[in-house]
Amino acid sequence: MHLKDAYKKKAEAELELAQAKLVELRAKSKNFGAEAHLNYAKHLDDFEHAITNAKHKLHELGEAGGRCLGEA
Repeated sequence: MHLKDAYKKKAEAELELAQAKLVELRAKSKNFGAEAHLNYAKHLDDFEHAITNAKHKLHELGEAGGRCLGEA
């Protein structure tokens, strides 16, 4: 396996874990009071946005090829 592939698989696994944690936290937030739920929801939306951005960047790295990690 190339170095790039190993890094990509690791990043994908970490993003999957982050996505699962987001689902878990959203479920827990349903037990909060209204004000706390709204505040928490804002933070979860930010977290979701960060995950989406990371997935996009990972895709861009995959498209760029090995030159990003010195394999060219």
